[in-house]
Amino acid sequence: MSSQPVPPAHPLQPGPAAGLATVPGVRTLASPRFRLVLATTLAILGALILGAAMLRQASQPAGQFAIDFGDYHGAARALVETGSPYAAEMLAGPVDAQGLERYRYPPPLAQLLLPVSGLPMGTAAAIWLAFQALAMVAAVWLALGAAGVPRHGERAAWSVVACLVFMPVFDTLWKGNVSGFVALAVTLVAMGGAAAGAGAAGGTLLKIVPGTFLPMLLVAGRRAVLAAVATAAVVVGVSVVLSPAAWADYATVLPNLLGGSADYATNLAPATLLGRAGVPAPLPDLVRVLTM
Repeated sequence: MSSQPVPPAHPLQPGPAAGLATVPGVRTLASPRFRLVLATTLAILGALILGAAMLRQASQPAGQFAIDFGDYHGAARALVETGSPYAAEMLAGPVDAQGLERYRYPPPLAQLLLPVSGLPMGTAAAIWLAFQALAMVAAVWLALGAAGVPRHGERAAWSVVACLVFMPVFDTLWKGNVSGFVALAVTLVAMGGAAAGAGAAGGTLLKIVPGTFLPMLLVAGRRAVLAAVATAAVVVGVSVVLSPAAWADYATVLPNLLGGSADYATNLAPATLLGRAGVPAPLPDLVRVLTM
């Protein structure tokens, strides 16, 4: 008599190989409907709790709400008024890495904020927060897709939950920096192909730090390189046409940023650590521009 092969047990179904799947509560997670309800509930509760905390603290003068976005918003207003987002002092000499009321990024970020430059700071910050949140949820969604998770409501709900329980996401939303869009760029790079090229080039033109991914494109394939070149050409081309003075100023500001100090107590950036260790220039300066 021939014996039929026994199919392997599902990891969340009772059976010889089930392990903890036989424990009540853990076994319940085998139900997609239950997982969807759980993720949706956690997402709604988390959004309500964190949203209420933000609203309560946003009125505190020392709370630093939108402290980074304030510089971006001011840069967009300056771009409208003077044609350049950079303060005059940044053109005169070295610019420290730390400090408020200084826009240190390439011109495209300030240009993207032109539609909200005329709005009150609080209103513009709320709009920025919403787009940042969408960017981070999209980054997690795409990362799960790259890992092979199929598209469905549960994937979307867990993407929201992952952002809500990760403290750096809250810090980004609170201070209003550009890290949410950088996270999306990093995810695009990890996806490979044309998405990697677009993510690396687009991210670099928002903030210099994603430029560290550009050398990786040389081994990522022709599509990645072509996408990076095309993205950079389109973004820079349009940006220069719209604000030629801003790019002329940035050509002066970037070397001044390299010449400024980044040595403050809480800075554990590689360039600062190299400088503290006594590594001579220009290596710390090169690392600084790639990680600013």
